[in-house]
Amino acid sequence: MLVSINWLQDFFKDPLPKAEEIARVLTMHSNEVESIEEINLPSGVKDTVLDFKVLPNRAADLLCHYGLAKELAVLTNRPLKPRPPNFEGKSGLFTKDYITLSIEARDICRRATKRYVENVKVGPSPEWLIDRLFAMNQRSINNIVDITNYVMFSYGQSGHAFDYDKLDGDQNKKDIVIREGKRGESITTLDGQVYNLYGNIGVISDGNNALDVAGIKGGDYSKIDSGTSRVLLSCCSFDPISIRRTSQKLNLRTEASKRFENNLAEEQVMLGMEELSRLVAEITGGTVAEDVLDVFPSPRSKQVLRTTAQNVVNTMGIDIRAHEIENILDRFKTHASWQWKKEKDVYEISVPYERSDMYEQKGLAKYASGVEADLIEEIARVYGYENLPGILPVEMERQAILPSYYWSERLRNIFIREGFSEVMTYSFVDKRSTGSVRVENPIASDKPYLRHSLKPAILEKLDWNRTYKDILGIEQVKIFEIGHVFNENNESVQLAFGIEDVGKGYDARAVAEIMISDLQHEFGLQSIKYDILKGTTHGVIEFEIQQIIGSLPNPEPGDILPPQNEISARYIKSSQYPFVVRDIAVWTEGERSVLEQLIKDDGDELLVSIKLFDTFKKEGGNKVSYAYRLVFQSSDRTLTNEEVDMVMKNIKEKVERKGWTVR
Repeated sequence: MLVSINWLQDFFKDPLPKAEEIARVLTMHSNEVESIEEINLPSGVKDTVLDFKVLPNRAADLLCHYGLAKELAVLTNRPLKPRPPNFEGKSGLFTKDYITLSIEARDICRRATKRYVENVKVGPSPEWLIDRLFAMNQRSINNIVDITNYVMFSYGQSGHAFDYDKLDGDQNKKDIVIREGKRGESITTLDGQVYNLYGNIGVISDGNNALDVAGIKGGDYSKIDSGTSRVLLSCCSFDPISIRRTSQKLNLRTEASKRFENNLAEEQVMLGMEELSRLVAEITGGTVAEDVLDVFPSPRSKQVLRTTAQNVVNTMGIDIRAHEIENILDRFKTHASWQWKKEKDVYEISVPYERSDMYEQKGLAKYASGVEADLIEEIARVYGYENLPGILPVEMERQAILPSYYWSERLRNIFIREGFSEVMTYSFVDKRSTGSVRVENPIASDKPYLRHSLKPAILEKLDWNRTYKDILGIEQVKIFEIGHVFNENNESVQLAFGIEDVGKGYDARAVAEIMISDLQHEFGLQSIKYDILKGTTHGVIEFEIQQIIGSLPNPEPGDILPPQNEISARYIKSSQYPFVVRDIAVWTEGERSVLEQLIKDDGDELLVSIKLFDTFKKEGGNKVSYAYRLVFQSSDRTLTNEEVDMVMKNIKEKVERKGWTVR
């Protein structure tokens, strides 16, 4: 998340330390700051922006400036400004007179609030608001839309504003329903994209029309424009799993969905509505209704965690004093709304709702479970991990090696020893012929199945790589893969390997079966059941690894894998452009190394490979013919024949000046 220092300062009484010190404190005690950048704002004022890496467990409270301000206040014991008093709308103007609100899809929407505003003047935003959004790489649209974005980046709660007069229904009474999309229903979003609403996709509707993709993107139908005078403000809380699934189905990721799918607290909704209301009144001159319609089907109790000073000491591994623990808890109480008390030796802490990572979330794949360890972790990180002494662990007894890992590695080493290269192909495939299990939420629409065999991918990669043998500098493609395959009932680990048919009487299938025999001999097995791919002259074989593991003894704790031969290698970025091949044969009485150096010098950076493929010497003669295959490729363009011909011409001329002959 991008964090503006100027924006962060808005929440503090006293000046903040320099950006570098803020970055150090956050990195050492909270989450890593990846970069610091000074920027010029549209107003001409300077700002410093931190790129703050928010981990998933803290996304619910730290994907906003207010959450980060509270975090920094706890870590530095620096006081925050008091929150402004509760906003009061116009007495006698009631939202309930203008809308009804209901939640039909309660598994999608956990809480919904709406507030009516009239006499709004839509126009440009004030300079300070444009500056704040600019620091977040957001462009200003109009004052209403900018306010909703500001509240999201400021307080974490995503909200929306609908043009009241565009909603379907009576002129002064609308029915707002949060429901699932209907079969055949679609929506055009604010960016002009059309999405079909199907399969448990939540929408906010006016009874007939979908107004937005709930929690993700607003619709064009009810957007705010220069003619808007009446507005319906909306703040809701949505189920994180539902938002994630919808975002994946529609391939639609937004700043709002990022926050909702990380389990924003339902209780944060009213904070968002409070700030939306205040800013709309201040900036647009709108008259805000006195009441907020609030549908909250399942309120919850605060999470209470307990620990003792001794448990903190035992977990942290240091002799931290009770008064130090209580000082840290007081910081959380002062700056982050924690409540705590001590009864006898037990600390009892009431955790604020926004700390979703410390709440027990039934039915959710959660990052934390609401247990004592979460609380002790909070104490430890504020105390400072850098203050924990480095103690080497006591030497432990060697543990047994997992047989499946040990023997898989032994197989891997054997194939590498025999000149094979390991490949890793997709577990997801495009058609039922190569995959029998359909994925409910595929990562890509063109790969909806799980593979039931490794052989098709091995065959595909054999054919793919044989085209590139010249650039790879190999005579034959030999590849293998160890991977999972799936059927309706279970999954298993298979090994598949492929040997290219190089022609000239070479029987790749027979060679592949010899490899199986060699494995039987290597492991002392009677037989290995395998499946050889039909319909190809390549040798492609697959077998289940467990049949080998099940016939072999378990490795002992002291067993180690035989070391692989060390390879001196360095990474070279591959080119996306095609390569060109030329052959040259030279009669020479000189040293072969001299000839090769001459070719390399004239090939310049375009010559990426030179390989000797034939040597011939006449009986009784002194001259030797060396035949080379030269491979040319550019990293930034497609080479033309003319370019390569010019290089070959220069090489030929250099060779002939040496008195050698090009055949």
